[in-house]
Amino acid sequence: MRWWFLFGVLGVVWSSTVTAEAIKRLDTINSGRNWSAVGKLTIQNGQGFCTATLVSEDLVLTAAHCLYDSKTNARLSHQDIEFQAGLRNGRAEAYRKVRNVHIHPLYQFENSEVVARVPYDIALIELVHPIRQSNIVPMLVAEVPQVGQQLSLVSYARGRQEVPSLQSVCDMRARQAGILVLSCDVDYGASGAPVIQLSQDGPHIVSVVSAMAELRGERVSLGLGLVDAVKSGGMDFGVWIDEAGRLNTYQPSDQRRDIGAKFARP
Repeated sequence: MRWWFLFGVLGVVWSSTVTAEAIKRLDTINSGRNWSAVGKLTIQNGQGFCTATLVSEDLVLTAAHCLYDSKTNARLSHQDIEFQAGLRNGRAEAYRKVRNVHIHPLYQFENSEVVARVPYDIALIELVHPIRQSNIVPMLVAEVPQVGQQLSLVSYARGRQEVPSLQSVCDMRARQAGILVLSCDVDYGASGAPVIQLSQDGPHIVSVVSAMAELRGERVSLGLGLVDAVKSGGMDFGVWIDEAGRLNTYQPSDQRRDIGAKFARP
């Protein structure tokens, strides 16, 4: 199997053609109404970008590798990052600067083995100011469904970086060693995009996009089991999941080491 990272700054890019049937551009307010929590993460004044999702009023979920410079392996300054919720045709529903970043403690950007990085390729970003708008509803998280179940993906990507796009049907082909193999059609900039399972309670994030790959001649994407990744990070990650399926960060004074990672099952 061949692997490529979707790093939004200086990553390797897969050259491909995405069909209109597979991807629907959410150009209008109505078409994007349910997906305003998904936004564009702009890096170094637009030199690069990834996709990210609001998961609470002041927390944004994305891929950890989006926050590194691939030339130097150095962490980017939080001052070089901005979250643009629901960006569409040059205008976002909300713009927020970054106060702090939580990267999974087992993630190692400098590791040359891409496969070893994928299961921990998540980061939670704290915003300087919360987003409290009725039209932007933070998404909850849930466990990964069974292999073969249909999922959806909302992302920004090369050629459509100013408009979010929805792939309403993709599925999980396999799950092994913390890595999900997905049929979701992704491209440059889709790193950190939420892989979503729809339910009667609304959308739930089960994974984030980390890389793209070729499997037996077919283009696939790679993600991680979100709930499992949060659990494996423990207190060192500083992130936990409440009973509603909401991601939270530990406060410096929080000594409750027995907080369980409970979550909603869509």
